[in-house]
Amino acid sequence: MKISVIAGVLLLSAAVISLDFVREEKTLAAKFINQHINEEMNNNDCTKVMNDRGITDYNGNCKLMNTFIGAPIGTVRDICGTGGQKYFNKKKPGVRDLRKSRAPFNIVVCRLKDATAAPCEYEGAAYNRHIVVACDVKGDPVHFDRFLSY
Repeated sequence: MKISVIAGVLLLSAAVISLDFVREEKTLAAKFINQHINEEMNNNDCTKVMNDRGITDYNGNCKLMNTFIGAPIGTVRDICGTGGQKYFNKKKPGVRDLRKSRAPFNIVVCRLKDATAAPCEYEGAAYNRHIVVACDVKGDPVHFDRFLSY
């Protein structure tokens, strides 16, 4: 009887830990979408979009730079599968599961123009570049690593 109670507690604990892991992954995927996906984005929208979406640095201050991908999340998600290939960032050797897009994407890079302004002011530049993202175990992009200039 004692063993079955202990087994039940262990099983319940594993289920709770598993739910927390799934919740964290969904949160990272949702954060990625908020911070980096905007099909309609153009280089004149940076200040409005950054402030409307509440995109800040880790301390809640104006973020120095942010990249928006002008594609649906499904297309970006494909990078985690057949639409991408493994990528190693020499500057971040601890970051695993990086994938480089096989095709270029339209992106808008927003750079902080004035940190003293309220709200923060940004200027944007549009490019067509290959991008690198980190993927979770389910194949969702959860981190924008960089865009490539070649």
